[in-house]
Amino acid sequence: MEGGAAVYIVIWVVCGLIGGAIGKSKGRGGQGFALGLILGLIGIIIIAVLKPKQDVQLGVPVAAYGGGATSPAGWFPDPHRRYEMRYWDGSRWTEHVTSGGRQASDPVPG
Repeated sequence: MEGGAAVYIVIWVVCGLIGGAIGKSKGRGGQGFALGLILGLIGIIIIAVLKPKQDVQLGVPVAAYGGGATSPAGWFPDPHRRYEMRYWDGSRWTEHVTSGGRQASDPVPG
């Protein structure tokens, strides 16, 4: 292998690793690695502008989707996207919501 070809391979691998790191923060690690590896700098740009996967962005408790595992009670981003945060009581969403630091009550959509 010539020196020039080795440099290109190293650059592509580095782009893949950078794309993977950016993608991992968005729940898209594999996609980021593949885009960076295949497309290089363009792939890094693409993964950088992609939105995070919905579950990663929202931080939705596993039990909200019937996953069986329970998540501890706490404030999470509103899965219905009507408010910034909605309270998870450990087994279900509640009517307690908050936006801009102000608490309110909003019935859980059925």
